[in-house]
Amino acid sequence: MSYEKPDDGDGQEGDDQRDEEANRNGITTNDAYRPLGQELPVMKEDRQDRSELNDDIERGVTLSPTPEESIGEDQVSGGRDREKLRQSFNDAQDEGDPQRHEATLLREEARGVMPLADAAAALGCTGGPESAVVGCAPMLGRQCPFGLRALALAAMALGALESDCGDRTGLQVLEACGPSGITRTCSNACGAGKEVCGNGYWGQSCIVPTTFLSCSTVCGAGKERCADGTVGECSVPVAKRPCSSVCGTGTETCVNDAWGTCDAPPPGPPTLQGVIRDFHPSQPDFAPCAPNCYGVGLDLQIVEPVLGADNKPVYAGNPTTPTTHGKTYFDEWYNDTPPVNDWFMADSGAASRAQTLVLTAATDGSATYVYDNQNFFPIDGKLFDNQGTNHNYWFTLEVHSQIRYVGGETYNFSSDDDLWVFINRRLAVNLGGVHADAPGSVSLDEAAAMLGIARGQSYPLDLFYADREPIGAVLTIAIPTTDIWSCP
Repeated sequence: MSYEKPDDGDGQEGDDQRDEEANRNGITTNDAYRPLGQELPVMKEDRQDRSELNDDIERGVTLSPTPEESIGEDQVSGGRDREKLRQSFNDAQDEGDPQRHEATLLREEARGVMPLADAAAALGCTGGPESAVVGCAPMLGRQCPFGLRALALAAMALGALESDCGDRTGLQVLEACGPSGITRTCSNACGAGKEVCGNGYWGQSCIVPTTFLSCSTVCGAGKERCADGTVGECSVPVAKRPCSSVCGTGTETCVNDAWGTCDAPPPGPPTLQGVIRDFHPSQPDFAPCAPNCYGVGLDLQIVEPVLGADNKPVYAGNPTTPTTHGKTYFDEWYNDTPPVNDWFMADSGAASRAQTLVLTAATDGSATYVYDNQNFFPIDGKLFDNQGTNHNYWFTLEVHSQIRYVGGETYNFSSDDDLWVFINRRLAVNLGGVHADAPGSVSLDEAAAMLGIARGQSYPLDLFYADREPIGAVLTIAIPTTDIWSCP
């Protein structure tokens, strides 16, 4: 191995004392004698050892640095001798100054003062002695991606670390230790562990056994795996809890941090059970103004605002109303009273017959159950038969059910002819009279005080209908799905 001694300007080929000292320290290039501000010969990327560099030097080959590798006199100071550099390194290490420490190591190695392997080890490089950390962040990292060529030139620029890089470097102060193999306690996100001393320096990672930490999610308590200082996702066993619907009890399951649907029996569209009573047109209240009563319209004074003790409407005429003929006749409407609504019939043995009204979900997405019958003739050909007409007119319908007052709901109805709706035994909708199809509604919030109802409570729903005049019969009921239902 040989090296070139630079001309120091005095006509001599160098300093013999420096030559001997360089040989004793194993310096193989003229780097130790060349001022730091002067351009250095550079190894090619694919060269693996210093002998090739010496060959280039002896042949006078110089490879120019790239722009990012070049450095001027204003970036680093030149002319430091080896002892001064070594002292600077020792001072930086003692003072715990990572920027001066690293910069000094790299400059010393680049100039041949410190062997490459020693510099790389001191820097904590993991890529072997041919690699080293260079540059300011974000270039800085512990994988030492640059080889000797980059190290030799970039080391000079690292003088900037002492003043310019600041806390951008991310470099770590290495702490000396010994002997190799001793350990000390440390900790990371996973808990307590140990750090091992190797090659005269404490290791750069805390060795903590894989642990499982307690955690919790919406679904309950679980464990999260922690390894290499990284905490994984919280793993919670499949959880179950009881639940219920208005139709019974069930279970709901929690998976992926979300509770599923309750499997209790779901409610369905309600089915209203009622009683129909057929009448003869000879009853004075039925066909009272034949052949045409539509001019009379609504008759709102027929019933009292509260149901009677028998849960039937109480007649309010005094003594009559425009479309009714007194209490005696009215009391026959919703009571079995033979022979007016005689129940001895050949087909069934009874004039009163059970009637089912099946409500269905509204098609407009309004979350409403609806019964809508624009030709409401449920007993055509039955009971008293059609009595010489195309339909069996002159009948009444009585329905008793339950609703739950949730809040914010409105019930809608329409009828031809009479319709009275009672909630909590109080009159909520009044469509009494002989008339064409007429609408009626009630907002439960607005009528709550009058009806004596409170949110979250259930109350009786009582409905009374009558068809008293030929030509048409209409019945429409629309109630929110939250308030009425049927169970399997």
